[in-house]
Amino acid sequence: MRGGGPRYFSTPPPRSTQARTANEWRRFVGSWANVLSPEHGGRFEAKIVAVEGDAGSEVAVLEPKPGDQRRIPLAVVKEARLAFHL
Repeated sequence: MRGGGPRYFSTPPPRSTQARTANEWRRFVGSWANVLSPEHGGRFEAKIVAVEGDAGSEVAVLEPKPGDQRRIPLAVVKEARLAFHL
């Protein structure tokens, strides 16, 4: 065993909790997000169900409540961050 000095452990930087690109949205499928889209009612929380469409015209399938799905083009989402839900 080494000397009794302090031990330092490094931790990796936190992963981004923002969804900006279609690939990030796909990575977060199944997670809850806090979404800002003025064209679709402003700010709301929803579960990310899927990301559909061709490159440049992707659409997020979001579910604010079970059975209530919204399809929102990623181009009109101003901000999206992961939200904590149990």
